[in-house]
Order: sequence, then C-alpha cells, then structure tokens
Amino acid sequence: MKAIDTHAHLVKSYYQDNLEDIIEKSLNELEYVFNIGTDLNSIEEILNLNKKYKKLIPVLGIHPYDVKELDQNKAKWLKKTIIENKEKIKAIGEIGLDYSRNIKLTEKIIQKKWFIFQLKLADELNLPVVIHGRDAYEDIYEIILKFPNLNYLIHSFTGEKKILLQFLKLKNLMISVNGILTFKNANQVKENAKIIPLEKILFETDCPYLTPVPFRGKKNYPFYLKYVLEEFAKMKNIELNKLIDITNKNAKKFYQI
Repeated sequence: MKAIDTHAHLVKSYYQDNLEDIIEKSLNELEYVFNIGTDLNSIEEILNLNKKYKKLIPVLGIHPYDVKELDQNKAKWLKKTIIENKEKIKAIGEIGLDYSRNIKLTEKIIQKKWFIFQLKLADELNLPVVIHGRDAYEDIYEIILKFPNLNYLIHSFTGEKKILLQFLKLKNLMISVNGILTFKNANQVKENAKIIPLEKILFETDCPYLTPVPFRGKKNYPFYLKYVLEEFAKMKNIELNKLIDITNKNAKKFYQI
C-alpha cells in the first residue's frame, strides 16, 4: 500500500538539477505528495509542477519567516493567484507563527497580521489550513479559535503535552508527525505521538528537512516517509498497512481529495 506525504517542499532551490527525478521516484512510491509553499517565489513553481505531476498537489501560503516580504499589493497578488487556482490548491499553508528566533514584539505583530489575513482567505474560500508553529502554540491556539469553521493541520508539532491536549479537543484539527519521531533523544515528540488518536494523525517528511534515521544529517526525500511510518507502527503496535490505510483516509478527508 502506498502512503501519502502530507507535507514536502519539492522545489528547485532545494533539489537543483535532480528535482524531476526525485518527484518521479516519490510519486512512484507514494500515492500523493503535497507540495507546500512558503514564500512568494515558490508559488508559481509549485503550480507549474502540478501541471506536469497531477499527484504533486499544491498547498500555497506564506511562512511566518517570510511574511516580512508581504505588503498590500503582494497580498492582493497572493489572494488573486490562490482564487484563480482554487481547483488545484487543496489548502492554505504553510502559515502560522514562529517565535523561535527570539524575535521582537514588532515582528510578532507582523506575523500575526499576515497569519490572520491568510486565515480569512482560507475561510472565504472554504479551504483547510496547514499551520507552522514554533514556540508560539499558545498564540496560534487563541487565534484559530476565532475561525471555528476552518479545518486545521498542525504540521511537525513540537510543543508540550499541555497545549497538544488543548489542540486535540478541537474537532476540526489534526496533527502531523515526521522524521523527528525517529530521533534518539526526541522523547517529548515520541510521548506526544503516543497520545494522538489515530483519527487525528497524519504523516509527513517536511523534506528537505528533518530527515529520519537512518539518514539523519542528510537531505530528506518524500520516499523516506516509510521510516517515520515504521517507527510509529512499532511504537503503537499496529500493523504498517493498517496504519497507512487509516492515515491515507485521514489525509484525503483533510485535503478533500
């Protein structure tokens, strides 16, 4: 059974000359790969790749690190592009908040402004949302409560158990797990993964980042997703194909495919 990578970054800036080889190998081994945008430069490339590779599915948005490049005109262009390509785009993302770089209050305000702008766009278009959050989960939680009609995926969750339990109470929210699960000292991530109900969990690579063991330290690829799935199946004592079946259904439900 082929799994689904719910969060990858397959663009030339990461994979240079062999991007198409990697896409073809990935789509040969996986049912779908969701190709996640992070900045304005990646948007057209992701859309163009989808023209050739229909199962490399666009998810478009501006990452909290990159919202500083937005202004009113660029935001209008982003909104127009997403509306024009709504049939191809299966979610808005990755968007959110990231306070891990010890940023100033003014930067937090800018991140929140554009996070809310993109949530309003998702609400308007009835699209789900893929959220990036580091050291900012409490603020994310408070903001998304204001948009109760949206469906959310917290990707690569690395927060504490307390806030995870708050997120899990929301019926319209899911959590995705990646290669961090295979890291020897990732105790908190492992313990959190154990308490995520199967109907609320998805799997991702976040490639080219967070490469799972046994390739940790090297570039990541969607076809390494199997190492994350195998680790989780072992932890939860569940048969691998059963896990893939359940989580594929979760992914298709969330992304409406």
